[in-house]
Amino acid sequence: MMNNNIINFNNNLYQVKRSFKIDSWFIKAIEQFGAEEVCNAYHVDKIIRDSNGTHYLVNEIKDAEIISES
Repeated sequence: MMNNNIINFNNNLYQVKRSFKIDSWFIKAIEQFGAEEVCNAYHVDKIIRDSNGTHYLVNEIKDAEIISES
């Protein structure tokens, strides 16, 4: 399944590849293997956590530009 969600984090746009809720096994995987190893295994740039504890595996959209509506 392809996930095409886009999120804005620190004024950068990211495509969400996967997400994991706070109560999932994913937190233990990060603790055991580290964020860099998890990113490599899932072929993503970063792991972002929101205020609800959901973890997002994301790739930065480098050529995107945020345009404000006036």
